[in-house]
Amino acid sequence: MFLKEGRSDFDTFVVNEFVNRMSLYLIGSKVKLSNGAKGEIVYIPPQDVLSPVVLSNGNFLSIGKDGLTIIEML
Repeated sequence: MFLKEGRSDFDTFVVNEFVNRMSLYLIGSKVKLSNGAKGEIVYIPPQDVLSPVVLSNGNFLSIGKDGLTIIEML
């Protein structure tokens, strides 16, 4: 939401820097996925911070690219 609204209301450079730096603090966070599974954020690609990699039940899932979304931070 911040990225969508921020592009018109805020300096694009500032929004991108904020999101990139903030994403680093999410590694290790526990999450609940749209398929009901729980997992942990293990990697956030610098070129696509909105598609983190989540380890769930021994599988690495690329959020957004595998058709999943994070619905809750645990």
